[in-house]
Amino acid sequence: DDPIVSGRILYAGVLSNITIEVDFNHDNTDGTNQTTTTDALGSFQLQPLGLTGGPVSLRARARGTDVASQTDWLSTCRSSKGH
Repeated sequence: DDPIVSGRILYAGVLSNITIEVDFNHDNTDGTNQTTTTDALGSFQLQPLGLTGGPVSLRARARGTDVASQTDWLSTCRSSKGH
């Protein structure tokens, strides 16, 4: 099975179409390896591309349209590809 990253944001405003940035390896200048967007309930899902086998540590954050609505890296979880 291919891994899937999923989650949900909490926000007092409109929850749809908020960009979620995901970082799988902490090596990019801006920290982003892939992005996805939220649905009307604030939920998101993405299938990571280019992962190798073994444990993966990832971070995710919501990116607003302005600096005030952007969050810092909040979520960290560990998983193994294929598990």
